[in-house]
Amino acid sequence: MTDALTRQRLICHARYPQDHKVSFMSLAKITPFVVRNSRSIGDRVRSAPNVSFALALIAAGLIYNLVLLPNAPAGYPTLKMNAEIYNSITKALNDGWYRLLLPFEYEVGRFYWCPSIIFFVYWGEKFFGGAANFAIFYSIFLATVYLYSFNLTKSTLFSVITTFLFAFGTQLDYTFTYGNLIALYIVLTYAVISFCELVRYLNSPRDNWRAFSFYGLATALVAVSNEMWLNYATGLFCALVFGIVWARRHDRADLSRRCQIALATLLAILAAYLVIRMRVASQYVQPGAEEELVVTYRHWSLFVDDVITNFFTLLYMSLSNYLPAFLSGSNSLNSLQPAEIIASQHGYHAQYENLVVMSHLYLWRFHAGVLVALFFVALVWMAHRSWRTEDIVPAIIVALALMVVGGFSTHLSIKMRPYNSTPSLPYKVIMSVSAWTVLIGYVAWQVAELKAEWTRKWIAIGICFVAFSAAITRPGMHAAFLAQTGLAGYADPMPKLKRLLYPSGK
Repeated sequence: MTDALTRQRLICHARYPQDHKVSFMSLAKITPFVVRNSRSIGDRVRSAPNVSFALALIAAGLIYNLVLLPNAPAGYPTLKMNAEIYNSITKALNDGWYRLLLPFEYEVGRFYWCPSIIFFVYWGEKFFGGAANFAIFYSIFLATVYLYSFNLTKSTLFSVITTFLFAFGTQLDYTFTYGNLIALYIVLTYAVISFCELVRYLNSPRDNWRAFSFYGLATALVAVSNEMWLNYATGLFCALVFGIVWARRHDRADLSRRCQIALATLLAILAAYLVIRMRVASQYVQPGAEEELVVTYRHWSLFVDDVITNFFTLLYMSLSNYLPAFLSGSNSLNSLQPAEIIASQHGYHAQYENLVVMSHLYLWRFHAGVLVALFFVALVWMAHRSWRTEDIVPAIIVALALMVVGGFSTHLSIKMRPYNSTPSLPYKVIMSVSAWTVLIGYVAWQVAELKAEWTRKWIAIGICFVAFSAAITRPGMHAAFLAQTGLAGYADPMPKLKRLLYPSGK
């Protein structure tokens, strides 16, 4: 009887937060009862996702990506695979499709193991073309994000924010320069299923072996989709290890055991992957290869400097993904040509004038120092809080933050390359960006639970507004910065927006 009354009080607190003071750290205790009653704290009563929201977000995202972003002279053909890679896949299919089930040489000296995505991407491009191929896998990914988000949380607010960020984020805008990146939408779809089924397994009242099976299967599919899966595995490893430590600290035996089972499954898949993949790994130690590892350096100072530089670059690239361009780097280099910047020096010390441009190019590192410092201050504070309280909310925040830090591990060990002079290729930290996206949505959801309904709406509107500001300003910044490293960026909505707003050209 006492348990029933306690449960009823908890449900009432969730239904009427304006009449009862609920602490941030007590939310985790309330949530399970609310979810079992088909409610989400702070949201209207819903037992099924609002499909209209999902369709609206997908449609808006497609319009933004396919109408506003492409800025290449050739247009949509940039959404197609590299010709050399396409031809190598065609040859492999002609020789025997089963050859693609193992690592194959997709470019001279470079091997790729991607049977869980290669057939979809190849046949999609062959039968539907680049733009349709993009639209199909982009839509499937967003639909998966929205449906799983709602299914796990019963929160429309969390689902909308997370899906909106993925839809308009700049993490994959380089797809409009390098069409091969379309495949990453399939990789991310597998990763979403893997992660969400893991959450379902860990959060079930009893062992949910169905969810565990889907987690294992989806993780295996991620493993044979793209080598960036190693970043996902590292991030998940960090989160699960923390989960084991936290659960033992607070005598959560079931949670600790499930985290250990999930971790063992992840490590088994990783071991099987490495046994096969390492047989053709010469590209990582080949002199001059793009993926050449720092271990080939003869001087430890170069090794240390590159790792430090990569760490700050990659973490900042993840954390700044949803910030507008004017908060992310040099506004001068973004709006002016290097020649204009040099001309403004009026010939002073002409032989070293290029250093002025370099100063503007590297201005982003000041922003990086501030943002990374704030991130780690928040992480340490939240870790300390999670250590002292049994509430699960701070522990989840720490786990997601650790996934952000662990989600770029493979690129951390690659030698410094000219394109890393700027934080303009966020697809290289796609797993970290994904974890950061979920973390933003989760924190926003938890904070919104303590606010009035109108405040929750403004929280969602504010986050989406900042993210959309980044969506229309960052691609142009990426293009301007990449031009200084010899690369092109063909995803920039600003020229088309200016033509729409000022058709006369004034």
